[in-house]
Amino acid sequence: MTDYQVIVETIGATTTKTGFRVEAILDTNTYPTGEKITNAQMKTVPITHNDFHGEWNYTIHSRPIPEALQNNEARHGTTK
Repeated sequence: MTDYQVIVETIGATTTKTGFRVEAILDTNTYPTGEKITNAQMKTVPITHNDFHGEWNYTIHSRPIPEALQNNEARHGTTK
């Protein structure tokens, strides 16, 4: 990769067999470093873990987790 634009274009060219497309833009904002997140704060993040290596493969939801997915999390012992 030669620069950020190449990276953004490479990510933006991603598609799947089912037609999923990715849109990518470069975020040039600056953000504070060294922020600490407590365990209690982490438990509020709506995450569902995949069946295969859920510690690595998971989905972060933008809204509360639907009840059906919460039940799946409980079955797999990966509730927060």
